Amino acid sequence: MGYNTTFAIIPSTNYDIDSTENDKVTYVVWRDFVYLRHFAEVDGWMCARSVSVIDPAMPPVKHYVRGEQKPGLIRMRSTPDNKWEFDGFSTLILV
Repeated sequence: MGYNTTFAIIPSTNYDIDSTENDKVTYVVWRDFVYLRHFAEVDGWMCARSVSVIDPAMPPVKHYVRGEQKPGLIRMRSTPDNKWEFDGFSTLILV
């Protein structure tokens, strides 16, 4: 049933391996992603930046389509009325 692994490289920077496998969804092809993700607070925004990476130790897996994420950024912050404001972009390439 899917997998998710995270390795801390340095504080606030992770190497992630994720899959979208879900027993309840049968009409979507399972995908997996290998990406580098970094978190930082900038001018009151919590920012998460990520990009797919190629890792020879994690080749594509049978029964999964390898998804690719172009460089992306999402940022969020709390608003005075105790809600969350989101901003950012990310491009996923799903073959």
